Amino acid sequence: QYTVKMTYYPWNNNYTKDPDLYTHNSSSISLTNYLCRPYLGAGQSETCTFTAPWSGKNYALVHGFTNAAYLISVTSP
Repeated sequence: QYTVKMTYYPWNNNYTKDPDLYTHNSSSISLTNYLCRPYLGAGQSETCTFTAPWSGKNYALVHGFTNAAYLISVTSP
């Protein structure tokens, strides 16, 4: 099981803080092609947790719906 977490950082008051997290097991990941998209809104950290039974790569995409600073972390067993 893998967890991808996007944590936003409110260090700049000019940022409205709305980055959006997307994950997929395909390099064709996009804003319309994804396996996980939390839709939590501005000022929220977003997390996708999934089991990866396949061998290969997993992908994460962050789309800045509005300006934001963020950190991506991936944890695995």
